[in-house]
Amino acid sequence: AVGADGVMAEVHPDPSVALSDAGQQMDLDEFQAFYDELKPLSDLYNAKKLK
Repeated sequence: AVGADGVMAEVHPDPSVALSDAGQQMDLDEFQAFYDELKPLSDLYNAKKLK
């Protein structure tokens, strides 16, 4: 556990043409995969938190 309460992600439909931070941005498909991986962890955390 790291004590984080949120996640910040930079997303752009085409990071290669983003005005800034292109190298660290995810495109929409990458973000969806990232979200799909994190969502079950978030659900588990929230279920335990509500008990």
